[in-house]
Amino acid sequence: MRVVYDEPERFAAWAAEQLGMGGGFQPPYTVIGGADENGEPVAACIFNCYRKKFGDIEITTVGKGRFTRGFWGVILSYVWDYHGCRRVTMHMRESNEPAIKLATHFGAKPEGRLRKYYGTEDAIVFGLLKEEARYVKSL
Repeated sequence: MRVVYDEPERFAAWAAEQLGMGGGFQPPYTVIGGADENGEPVAACIFNCYRKKFGDIEITTVGKGRFTRGFWGVILSYVWDYHGCRRVTMHMRESNEPAIKLATHFGAKPEGRLRKYYGTEDAIVFGLLKEEARYVKSL
């Protein structure tokens, strides 16, 4: 998978389509994408809700089976080294067991629940602190 930094609109539109978000993502946002050998999107991490004062940024990820240790390293390096954040906030569908398992594998902790966040389904809110992250080092 090739990491793509310079096509935020294309990867955000693809991610929104995958998630069934009719209105898409609202700016401002930044995207790090993953493309297959033909240049087609297969993964995306959308960074939004950057709160510099609190050292926090929210991410939305799309791309089943594509979030390897290396891709997480790129994402977290962007969050920690470029933005200087000390934490990442993630929302995951309650039913998305693979994503929840991956997030906890890398050190994220459940912090709450957003009732009916995805229409009829709750979101589980996870937080990942820089000092608690496992298996990933800044680049």
